[in-house]
Amino acid sequence: IKLENPKSVLELIQNVEYNFGILFRKLMGSLDAIQVTPGPFSIFRKKVFDDLGPYKYAYLTEDLEIAFRMHEAHYRIVNSHKAYVRTVPPKTLRGLYRQRLRWVYGFLRNSLDYRHLFFKKQYGNFGMFTMPAAVISIFSVLDLTVFSAMNASAYVADKVTEFETVGMPAAAAFRFDWFFVDTGFMAFMAAILLLMVIVMIFLGKLMAEDLKRPPLDVVYFMLLYGFIVPVWLSAAVYKAALSKKVSWR
Repeated sequence: IKLENPKSVLELIQNVEYNFGILFRKLMGSLDAIQVTPGPFSIFRKKVFDDLGPYKYAYLTEDLEIAFRMHEAHYRIVNSHKAYVRTVPPKTLRGLYRQRLRWVYGFLRNSLDYRHLFFKKQYGNFGMFTMPAAVISIFSVLDLTVFSAMNASAYVADKVTEFETVGMPAAAAFRFDWFFVDTGFMAFMAAILLLMVIVMIFLGKLMAEDLKRPPLDVVYFMLLYGFIVPVWLSAAVYKAALSKKVSWR
């Protein structure tokens, strides 16, 4: 699935997401572990619906639930990254928030309904890897967000205290040393993770045949995406935990 002519900052950020999704679905397809049959471009054998029944209400994520049901029945879902369709993304931050809230909320609620698939060898890589990894990733991002916010707040508080105590100029209090390299474990892991993300983004752009586009979308994604994702993740976890409903728009 590719975006139709992304132009704004928000659309360019989503463009990176969709390119990454092309790579991710190709990888998951090779493992027989795809977790969703996207609405815009999925083709089914008639036998699937004859055997499993039609789409059903699934927290406004019917394309996700049918994929779970297919894995439960040991059907296989494959992906062809060379066949593509264009889609129009949300054009406002509010629209993007509501869409992603619905997606994550639907995944969490459907995962609860199909929790019997978790860590079961008979459901292959989908049960042993895809479902657990997706849930863990949601809570890992939220944990990392809280950890980063606490560290940033502590750093700013320390610098403010130093400034008030010693009276040093603000520029000196917050100076950056180009000759200092943090060799701690956390810094090393962060650098490795960042490098992996960049490599996967460009592999996704390569598979999406999107390398001719100026890399502004990657810049916007790296600078802004980490600030907006925790908003809908935390809201989805909250609503799923309390069984609150979400709306389509």
